[in-house]
Amino acid sequence: RVGILSHPAWLAVTSKPNMTSPIHRGVFVREQLLCMALPPPPPEAMVVAPDPDPNLTTREIFELHTAEPACAGCHQLIDPIGLGFEHFDEMGMWREEENGRPIDASGLVIATVDLDGPFTGVAELTDRMAESVQVHQCVVTQLFRYAAGRGETAADACTIQRLYDGYIDDGYSFRGLVKTLATQDAFRMRRKAEQP
Repeated sequence: RVGILSHPAWLAVTSKPNMTSPIHRGVFVREQLLCMALPPPPPEAMVVAPDPDPNLTTREIFELHTAEPACAGCHQLIDPIGLGFEHFDEMGMWREEENGRPIDASGLVIATVDLDGPFTGVAELTDRMAESVQVHQCVVTQLFRYAAGRGETAADACTIQRLYDGYIDDGYSFRGLVKTLATQDAFRMRRKAEQP
């Protein structure tokens, strides 16, 4: 176990009741840890997946899924990340096999600032994420969103940059980041609503 991404509760929440979900796991990493908005599915996309063939592994099911041209554009950003979590089943338990075949926990990250490339398993992914500028910037942005109770605007860019600079100066201390945030005007004050 290596942090939140291998915690059984998180792994279970990002799964289906009867199988893992590389989509949910990949979307979480993209949106919550890399701060990358994914486009909505195309109108013609089938949003209800067919029942999985019990003889196929999750990887085989999702390879069929991403072969669909209408789906591949977004799912190439999501599924290869989520497939790196396959050593953990839908309950977050470690497994070496699925349907009598060895687990393939290889994954791939593309279209990021500094995290692109293949990886094998959650431990390798989290090690690389710990060194990623994009991930650290996203941590700052997500904390700002949470504390402010809203998304950031162009007017918040300087505040977020100050938070990020302080986070780096403090050796990437999350505790220090929270303290710095609490001293910012954007946290302590609200703009007066404009009168109609």
